[in-house]
Amino acid sequence: MPFFETMLLSRIEFLRIITRITPIEITAAGIEAETVNETAFPDFENISAYAQNAVYTLYEMGVIDGDDEGYFNPKNHITRAEVSKILSLVM
Repeated sequence: MPFFETMLLSRIEFLRIITRITPIEITAAGIEAETVNETAFPDFENISAYAQNAVYTLYEMGVIDGDDEGYFNPKNHITRAEVSKILSLVM
């Protein structure tokens, strides 16, 4: 049985891990949700407050983007393709 074959991570959990293990400087705390909604994701308010700065920073860096409709979907499980893309852009 492959290691962690059944382990599922949400998109938000994975991004928090990435911002903790890489030298990415997170944008200052206190980002206004209204501003981010206009520039990033329509569902930004669904991102946990503890992770909003990390998500916005990675969005601004071009590491992450939304789905076909522009939504981030923070609670969805991250796919292997998304993990590969993110790792290739931050490493």
